Amino acid sequence: MIIKRGFRCKLEDYCDLNSEIEIETKIVGSDTYNCCCFGVDINNKLVADEYMVFYNNSSAANGAIKQSGDSSFTIIPGKIPSDVYKLAFTASSENETRMGNIASFNLLIKQNGVVLLEASFTGKDFSDEKALTCAEIYCRDGVWRIQCVASGFNGGLRDLLLFYGGECADDADSGAGSPVVPVTAAPPAKISLEKKLEKAPALISLAKPLSISLKKHNLENVTARVALVMDISGSMNHIYKVQKKRSGLLGSSGPEENECVVQQVINRIIPLAIQFDNDGSLEFWYYGTKCQRQNALNIDNFMFATDNWKEVQKYTGGCNNEPVVMREVIDEFKNSDIPAYVIFITDGGVSQARKIENLVVESSNFPIFWKFIGLKGSSYGVLERLDDMPKVVDNADFFSCDDFETKSPETLYNQLLDEFPQWLMAARSMGIIK
Repeated sequence: MIIKRGFRCKLEDYCDLNSEIEIETKIVGSDTYNCCCFGVDINNKLVADEYMVFYNNSSAANGAIKQSGDSSFTIIPGKIPSDVYKLAFTASSENETRMGNIASFNLLIKQNGVVLLEASFTGKDFSDEKALTCAEIYCRDGVWRIQCVASGFNGGLRDLLLFYGGECADDADSGAGSPVVPVTAAPPAKISLEKKLEKAPALISLAKPLSISLKKHNLENVTARVALVMDISGSMNHIYKVQKKRSGLLGSSGPEENECVVQQVINRIIPLAIQFDNDGSLEFWYYGTKCQRQNALNIDNFMFATDNWKEVQKYTGGCNNEPVVMREVIDEFKNSDIPAYVIFITDGGVSQARKIENLVVESSNFPIFWKFIGLKGSSYGVLERLDDMPKVVDNADFFSCDDFETKSPETLYNQLLDEFPQWLMAARSMGIIK
């Protein structure tokens, strides 16, 4: 099967996961091209030194990952340890010549000598890149998937290594021509949120779990516009109505008496906006049959976010129409100079699958990342199949938060931030983010 950049599928649809699968890259050009496989964890960081598989370290995971030739690797997904989330197959030019000068690049996925998937490129498909991530094979929710990436890094092998969580040994120490060795990167300085949240004492208990999650995902110094899109269709009425106090939602010092579930969710999200956004604001849309943009939320007004929900619903109507608000959000952020991180919350009833899919794919060309959340509902439809959509970069993720009342803040923040750092790096390498 001929595939293109951005193609993604379940690996089991084409391969036996308990037998060897061969991943081969063929680059024809004026340079020598070195291939490597990085085994990384959920945070896109090298699991251990042995999981950088290349000519000087040809095997990992007791042979479940092996370099089988200068440009080929074999893997047995069913035998790869669970702490390995993703395998990234890369190629770099030894003398750092541009990939834009190559004659051809072919990616082949084979089993038992039979080519199952094949992608072909020429130098016209690249520019100043000196290293490429050719393909990624990753396990999510117990399902192994493959994505054709074919995007690169202008800085060559050094940028590849830094991207996957290591540092390059000092050239003066390593000697000319010696292999690059991964070492642990020093963590960035922790940024405290306590001072930023002083004006909202009930939120201070969220500073620590959010800071821990930001550090875990290496997002402490990221600047982004943050937006919230909130379903206000008729089926959401029960979670807009005021509920009794639920202990533990914001920690022991976070009383939430007389606040509806939607407001409690916003209470959790606003610290993330304060952390990411330059002016600490959360851009805000409601949607039903129509959509309506609200005043941005910030530390001064977030606690009143849902006060007018009944009036808004009279205007928006009570049916689900995700495409209408997605189009408005895309038009708002497609020319943004910085990334836009969009949190999209619905209780389900999603039906316009083709339109939603087309909008997600379209927006993968822009600096927009979607975090879809299912809240206390069902029939999330196409949102649960985001990983199967071929996109320029993987710019969307979904998780269910039906257990919001019992979910700890740290768990929620980890789910909110999952896949965002990988998108940031991929979008930068593709020139989508400046």
